[in-house]
Amino acid sequence: MNSTLALIINVPTLFLLYILTYFTQALSGKRQFYGISLNSDYFNKDEFKNLDKKYKLFTTIGFIISLILELASIYIFKAYVTSSILPMLAFCLYSFFVCIAFLYI
Repeated sequence: MNSTLALIINVPTLFLLYILTYFTQALSGKRQFYGISLNSDYFNKDEFKNLDKKYKLFTTIGFIISLILELASIYIFKAYVTSSILPMLAFCLYSFFVCIAFLYI
């Protein structure tokens, strides 16, 4: 496998994972805030808007880190199999820990 093929396969998959994670709130129900059922009165509060902005910011940072990790494993280390697994696993673990961190804010 060459670097162009690894890039064509891996970047869209990682981007799809990022899009699904970024728009988690839009994909959930109208009365749910990241999986927690609430009255619709709470969604207009500034605290929830700030939490949503922070979550999306940290998700974007995680995506950029994963993309850099993927590009490094393709172009610097020439590890094409690792470039398929490691960045997506790192992004999923990062997203998990970001969600856990937001539970305790």
